[in-house]
Amino acid sequence: ELCSAADRVITTVETTVERIERERDGFVIPAPGSDYIALAPNGAYPTSCYPKYPIRGGELMRYVDACAAGEFARYLEEFLQAEG
Repeated sequence: ELCSAADRVITTVETTVERIERERDGFVIPAPGSDYIALAPNGAYPTSCYPKYPIRGGELMRYVDACAAGEFARYLEEFLQAEG
Protein backbone atom coordinates (compact mmCIF):
# COMPACT_ATOMS: atom_id res chain seq x y z
CA GLU A 1 0.00 0.00 0.00
CA LEU A 2 2.83 2.42 0.77
CA CYS A 3 4.40 1.87 -2.63
CA SER A 4 1.26 3.15 -4.33
CA ALA A 5 1.92 6.58 -2.74
CA ALA A 6 5.48 6.79 -4.11
CA ASP A 7 6.60 8.13 -7.47
CA ARG A 8 9.26 5.40 -7.74
CA VAL A 9 9.69 2.16 -5.81
CA ILE A 10 13.05 0.43 -5.41
CA THR A 11 12.97 -3.09 -4.01
CA THR A 12 16.17 -4.51 -2.52
CA VAL A 13 16.82 -8.25 -2.64
CA GLU A 14 19.41 -10.55 -1.07
CA THR A 15 19.78 -12.65 -4.21
CA THR A 16 18.34 -12.88 -7.67
CA VAL A 17 16.97 -15.98 -9.36
CA GLU A 18 15.95 -16.73 -12.91
CA ARG A 19 12.51 -17.94 -11.87
CA ILE A 20 10.60 -17.75 -8.61
CA GLU A 21 8.83 -20.89 -7.49
CA ARG A 22 6.25 -20.04 -4.85
CA GLU A 23 6.43 -23.50 -3.25
CA ARG A 24 10.23 -23.35 -2.89
CA ASP A 25 10.88 -19.64 -2.40
CA GLY A 26 7.89 -18.91 -0.16
CA PHE A 27 6.63 -15.61 -1.53
CA VAL A 28 6.49 -13.36 -4.55
CA ILE A 29 6.95 -9.61 -4.78
CA PRO A 30 4.55 -8.42 -7.46
CA ALA A 31 6.44 -6.72 -10.29
CA PRO A 32 3.87 -3.92 -10.76
CA GLY A 33 4.76 -2.66 -7.27
CA SER A 34 8.44 -2.07 -8.10
CA ASP A 35 10.12 0.20 -10.62
CA TYR A 36 13.60 -1.12 -9.89
CA ILE A 37 15.18 -4.15 -8.25
CA ALA A 38 18.53 -3.61 -6.49
CA LEU A 39 20.76 -6.50 -5.47
CA ALA A 40 21.84 -5.90 -1.86
CA PRO A 41 23.47 -8.97 -0.29
CA ASN A 42 23.21 -8.75 3.51
CA GLY A 43 21.00 -5.71 3.00
CA ALA A 44 18.84 -6.47 6.03
CA TYR A 45 21.86 -6.55 8.38
CA PRO A 46 21.88 -6.04 11.34
CA THR A 47 18.27 -7.19 11.30
CA SER A 48 17.42 -10.71 10.17
CA CYS A 49 16.91 -12.28 6.78
CA TYR A 50 15.72 -15.66 8.00
CA PRO A 51 17.09 -18.25 7.37
CA LYS A 52 20.16 -16.64 5.74
CA TYR A 53 21.33 -14.78 8.86
CA PRO A 54 20.01 -13.93 12.34
CA ILE A 55 19.36 -10.56 13.92
CA ARG A 56 22.43 -8.99 15.52
CA GLY A 57 21.10 -7.45 18.71
CA GLY A 58 24.48 -6.12 19.82
CA GLU A 59 24.93 -4.17 16.60
CA LEU A 60 21.42 -2.76 16.86
CA MET A 61 22.18 -1.54 20.38
CA ARG A 62 25.43 0.11 19.19
CA TYR A 63 23.33 1.95 16.59
CA VAL A 64 20.67 3.00 19.12
CA ASP A 65 23.29 4.18 21.63
CA ALA A 66 25.18 6.17 18.98
CA CYS A 67 22.00 7.87 17.80
CA ALA A 68 20.95 8.72 21.35
CA ALA A 69 24.38 10.28 21.96
CA GLY A 70 24.24 12.32 18.73
CA GLU A 71 27.06 10.24 17.24
CA PHE A 72 25.36 8.69 14.22
CA ALA A 73 28.02 9.99 11.77
CA ARG A 74 30.78 8.29 13.77
CA TYR A 75 28.77 5.07 14.02
CA LEU A 76 28.09 5.06 10.28
CA GLU A 77 31.75 5.62 9.43
CA GLU A 78 32.83 2.75 11.70
CA PHE A 79 30.04 0.49 10.44
CA LEU A 80 30.94 1.06 6.79
CA GLN A 81 34.66 0.56 7.43
CA ALA A 82 33.93 -2.74 9.19
CA GLU A 83 31.80 -3.90 6.25
CA GLY A 84 34.44 -3.03 3.63
